[in-house]
Amino acid sequence: MERFGDNSTKINLFESLKKVEEDLGRRLTPVERIVLTTDGSITTILESLSEEKVNVRTVLQRIINSEKETSKLLGIGEGDRVNERIVILESKYPLVYAKSYTPLSILEPWFKENIMKEDIPIGRIIRKLKMEIRRDLEIICTINADRDISELLDTEENEKLISRSYVIFYNKKKLLHITEVFSPKINLF
Repeated sequence: MERFGDNSTKINLFESLKKVEEDLGRRLTPVERIVLTTDGSITTILESLSEEKVNVRTVLQRIINSEKETSKLLGIGEGDRVNERIVILESKYPLVYAKSYTPLSILEPWFKENIMKEDIPIGRIIRKLKMEIRRDLEIICTINADRDISELLDTEENEKLISRSYVIFYNKKKLLHITEVFSPKINLF
């Protein structure tokens, strides 16, 4: 199964999942496969699995000037104003570390008002505002948890964790770039 992104970028899901399994030295669980490949709301999936409300805990939210890498991810000019947001999705345990970038220049006032509220999941904002969006997966991989991520997800530093990055498009423009890192605790449900 292949997915095509904004610049005719192609991600082969099967090859990406196989590479992640090689990096981990084990097979992915069905839950891990679902969260890595979905083009839907992670919050909704986690709530369905846990049968509990999943809360958002905002770690950081600030307006920054976009640097070269962020500008490239979002297709905006270097120095453009961007909302940077880091949150933890959690129920009984911290489950997902998510970092997002949103270019302020393209935001409608009604979306900007909602995205700047700290503890609302992106998927709920999109649903509340009845926005028609598209999510394009960019990468599925493993990362070694740095000190911050390991503390926030209650894992070991340098532990290999599964991750994905994707873009949310609205009106054919990049609205958000999101990277999610998943705790092994997603398998406890």
